Amino acid sequence: MIALLNGNIASVTLNGDVTIDVNGVGYKVSMPERETINLRAGNAITVFVHTQVREDSIVLFGFIESSSKELFEKLISVSGIGGKLALVMLSVLSAQGIVDALSTSDVDMLCSVPGIGKKTAQRMVVELSSVQSIFDIFVPNIQSTTQNEVREALEELGYRRDEITSIITNVDPTLSIDVMIKECLRLMAKV
Repeated sequence: MIALLNGNIASVTLNGDVTIDVNGVGYKVSMPERETINLRAGNAITVFVHTQVREDSIVLFGFIESSSKELFEKLISVSGIGGKLALVMLSVLSAQGIVDALSTSDVDMLCSVPGIGKKTAQRMVVELSSVQSIFDIFVPNIQSTTQNEVREALEELGYRRDEITSIITNVDPTLSIDVMIKECLRLMAKV
């Protein structure tokens, strides 16, 4: 099984597929889109890999952080969540966002991911909220608490949860709550 790749980026596609050249061999790796935004051909890269072997294919899922790979593996253990859907979750919510949603049983947050319905979100909460290793890696911190407060304030202003989720991840979580709200509003005005 391939667990780690270290090489140079040969290409990056819009859907999150990255081809990594390792000593002349190109490996196609599917990654969360939020991790591929800043990747450029020619740059060196190291990715942690989950190898999925099926009867008709071998698929490599790659992650910049080993903790994201571990969370991915927990997500795909839930019935109804495959590798592609788990990547979408990591792209939309981020690893910390998923853990925050699980730790607070926030089914609505999980449902903001395209392809996740209420039953699947509830199943995730039931099956994964008891998996302590997830929370040990992604301990909710002051930044996520601040983001939750900003999210609530924007919801009170009438913004949809999916709009907020896509914007809030682009704002520096170390800013004060009022500055974060202003920055989110500024970014939303551009959309």
